[in-house]
Amino acid sequence: MKRFLSDPGNGPLDCLLELASVAILVCAGCSGRSVTADNPVVGMIPPRMAVAENAAEVTRTQDPDSTVKQVGHVDGSDKPLFDGELSEVAAVVNGTPILVADVLEPFASNLAKAKLSLSPEEFTKVREQAIRQSLPHMIDEAVLADSALSKLGAEQKEQLEQQLDTFFSQKLEDVKAQQGVGTLAELEAVMQQQGTTLSNVRRAFGRQQLAGQALMLNMPTTPVVTRPELLAEYEKRIDEYKQPAQVKWQQIWIAYDKHGGKSKALGVLDAAIAELKNGTDFSTVARKYSDGVMAKDGGNWDWTQKGSLADEEIERMLFELNVGEIGQVVAGKQAYHLVRVTDRRPDRIKPFEEVQNEIREEILAEWKSGVEADIIKKLKKDAVITTMFDAS
Repeated sequence: MKRFLSDPGNGPLDCLLELASVAILVCAGCSGRSVTADNPVVGMIPPRMAVAENAAEVTRTQDPDSTVKQVGHVDGSDKPLFDGELSEVAAVVNGTPILVADVLEPFASNLAKAKLSLSPEEFTKVREQAIRQSLPHMIDEAVLADSALSKLGAEQKEQLEQQLDTFFSQKLEDVKAQQGVGTLAELEAVMQQQGTTLSNVRRAFGRQQLAGQALMLNMPTTPVVTRPELLAEYEKRIDEYKQPAQVKWQQIWIAYDKHGGKSKALGVLDAAIAELKNGTDFSTVARKYSDGVMAKDGGNWDWTQKGSLADEEIERMLFELNVGEIGQVVAGKQAYHLVRVTDRRPDRIKPFEEVQNEIREEILAEWKSGVEADIIKKLKKDAVITTMFDAS
């Protein structure tokens, strides 16, 4: 399924793009109107923004016809990563250019490293491969954005453009706090380290809004998935829902090296066994004597299925013991092991009631993906698209 909003991450770019789905709702409600197919309210492709050291907010360039030349990253020599090629046009969709800077942004960090280690010829090939990989998605997004713009009047475009600028500027304050910086210039420096700029992020923010809005306006009513359809899919995928036998268990692990060798470790094991024989709870003994990673939790391990343990002897014992039973001592390569089964589940098939919602979501996700692909295909059929590879 194609996605037009970035997955949330830890960087400022991820934080800002995560706001996109919220922005469309906020902006649609600013004028007290709802978003409908015959009254769309979406933002235009955002222009370049100027960033100053003491800027109180992000402002738009007053000359919309000026050439935009982005510098997304610099290498150690303080030269632009692509030596002036960031303003190169990778494709044109219905008259709107897609810059190489935008296409390569997801690869900026890796390309910066590659440029230091590859020959110019090798780097050119890697760069071209990155463009070829990312450009189709960018074209799809641009086609969707253009379809949204074509339905808007000048007043609507300007209104939401201003609202998105305001929303974006406000959220930049949150991102600055998250990144521990005080100014937009400092945030810009952080972004450049990640291979992007505030201007790139703002432009991507608006473009993704338009693409998402176009999909929403063209999306038909979500179908109802009936119970017979769910059952049919459940039967079709029944093997996916088979679960092997599982056990919950506890372990006391007495490491040889921690106690000065195997013989001394055996003395610690004997002390632990003596307490168990005197009726001390296994969890208490594990906390006191075990050297295993789960010792603080009483040696408790969660559900474990057959085939998941490296030690075959311990696994065999776990699936043979009764619940509450302690097994024989196992002398492993690194430690003595003592295990106890606390619960078990037999082989089973997840019941339909347990997975029906999951199946419904997957069916609808597949339906949505297909519909989105059809919408894009239809729009591209009537679009005029050229790329830098057309003559190659």
